[in-house]
Amino acid sequence: MIRVALFLSWCVLLVAQVPSASATGSVGEISEYGVLFGASPFGVSATVSKHTSTKTTWQFSVGGAPKTAFDVPVNGVNYSMDTESLWVGCFVNHRPFVERDWFRLVTGIAIGTIENSLRDSQGNRFLAEYRESPVAYMGFGFGVTTRPGITLGLDIGWLQSAGARISYQGGSLSPDEQRARMEAISDDFFFGSFLPNIQLGLGYNL
Repeated sequence: MIRVALFLSWCVLLVAQVPSASATGSVGEISEYGVLFGASPFGVSATVSKHTSTKTTWQFSVGGAPKTAFDVPVNGVNYSMDTESLWVGCFVNHRPFVERDWFRLVTGIAIGTIENSLRDSQGNRFLAEYRESPVAYMGFGFGVTTRPGITLGLDIGWLQSAGARISYQGGSLSPDEQRARMEAISDDFFFGSFLPNIQLGLGYNL
């Protein structure tokens, strides 16, 4: 959590020091700041935006999801999984076409935790966790302009990480069975280093 707090402070300072649109000579009416609330597979999020021009927006986000349970099959084994997450991120939105300001290219970094606890029908337990490793985000979005008022958006992209750390938490499996199960979980797309994301957003530019 110390790393999350330090990263949060760094993002706030970075966004606060970015020059405003009026200082960069941008044309047209834009809002300097905005707020945005989103929902994605990684939970809900709250974002503070700073629009430095009609083309560029800096965003600082904090988000996560409370513990949620659902079933997931891995290599023929059905697991009951509890998952929860907490993260912060700093992102840059670039609009390459001023006349089509509804289209954005998005990049940034995030840091936080995703913890997945898996249990099979025999009571064997595994943990697949992404823990505070900085991850890169790339994607594109539609909507969320710099114009004053209500703004809507859809973002599609992916997080690139080092992958989940898999550990055996207890049960009746032999060492060889434990190793085989952990390798299967590690190789599963759901717990890989490539994490797809789709987010719906609703916000307001001040």
